[in-house]
Amino acid sequence: MFSRILFIFICALPLLSANASGDFSDVDNENDVHPELHAKKMSAQECAALSDTQQTKLNEADRLYEQGLMYLHGICLKQDQSSAFDRFSKAATLGHPGAMSQLGAMILQGKNVKRDPAIARQWFEKAAAQNDAKAMFHLGIMAKNGFGMPIDIDQGRQWFEKAARLNDKGARYQLALMHFSGSGEKENNSAAIKQIEKLASEGYPPAQYTLGYLNLKGDGIPQNPGEARFWFEKAAAKNDVRATAALAFLYLKGIGAPIDEKKAAVLFEKAANMGDAYSQDQFGMMLGQGTGMKAEPEKAFLWIEKAAQQQYSTAEYHMAMMYLTGSGTEKNPEKAVKWLEKAASHGNVDAQNFYASLLYLGYGIKQDIPRAIGYFTEAAEGGHAESQFLLGTIYVKGNGVLTNLKTARSWFEKAEKNGHPDAKAALEKLDEMEGKGRATPEKTDTGNHYPS
Repeated sequence: MFSRILFIFICALPLLSANASGDFSDVDNENDVHPELHAKKMSAQECAALSDTQQTKLNEADRLYEQGLMYLHGICLKQDQSSAFDRFSKAATLGHPGAMSQLGAMILQGKNVKRDPAIARQWFEKAAAQNDAKAMFHLGIMAKNGFGMPIDIDQGRQWFEKAARLNDKGARYQLALMHFSGSGEKENNSAAIKQIEKLASEGYPPAQYTLGYLNLKGDGIPQNPGEARFWFEKAAAKNDVRATAALAFLYLKGIGAPIDEKKAAVLFEKAANMGDAYSQDQFGMMLGQGTGMKAEPEKAFLWIEKAAQQQYSTAEYHMAMMYLTGSGTEKNPEKAVKWLEKAASHGNVDAQNFYASLLYLGYGIKQDIPRAIGYFTEAAEGGHAESQFLLGTIYVKGNGVLTNLKTARSWFEKAEKNGHPDAKAALEKLDEMEGKGRATPEKTDTGNHYPS
């Protein structure tokens, strides 16, 4: 059965990047320029011919629009968002619907202008009134996610349906995701998979990535890691950052293909350069450890720092460890604690467990047992076996909480299930206590752990 939350998270919206910084990146742009312009770098002769065509065969609005696309994508002209915005603005004023849509997208994303969803929506509505499918797609995204307006799933679906009738692939993809989640309609996984497969066969990268994910997990279709790799490769060839990172992971772990650390490193570096925080962290870790390449701890630190600056909690935890150990940078316990706190606040269970331990013991920071128990609890609820075990011990001893052997048993059982080496012995001791009718915490030896 599909997990609605997991699936929507994995199949992130085409309008948005997975970038943790909140940057709005339109990755659904394969129809914005002529397909052949994406296929290869244009030669000087080809660029000259394109310029001649623009000058002699296009009206002013079309010419400005195409120049805007060239500046936006760096085709025959140096990539320049300011110049792209200028060309789109002029073309939009002349009534060009494609330029209106591009202008709205840049304003929504805050590219070269202050982000303003309300103004962006106005441009999308003007373009949609001229039957521009991409503008309809963007309006659907805004309604579905509440960008500059209240969330309205039904309105979002209606815009997607209009755009899909004009064969907008992004809109068709969104409708498929809505089938999966049952957003605004009855859940229909078989219809969703059928549409995802069709879009993937048509070469749409987000659908190719999603089909790869479904094959990898065996969600709704038989599990097939080799088929997953096939679709990730298809999408990665078109610079889909999620597929590039997923493919790197497969090669690193030997899933659906033999282990190839060098290939994994190349792919992680590619995705890292595309701004993917997960890949920046992974590439940094591989670079620091010399996995698939020569070890360069200082460069590793810089890549992990990039990921941490995007509030990627795993990278924040790695920053703490690097400052603590002096790997790739000078030792700095104060900075280590700051990064540890950031990672813990952003939900990293390893950081929560570590930071809670420091708070509990008062090691390097002011002791704060209630706050420590809060972080232990968050980590334990996230499945961290050590935190589960420590909470069991805390509830047996009654340090910072009222003694509660029932709660202690529950946490010990979870810790045992998650493979904690001392949990079984702790449960046996608890059995002895309760079997002899004693609830004397001081008599229970749960190992050499923090509470005393």
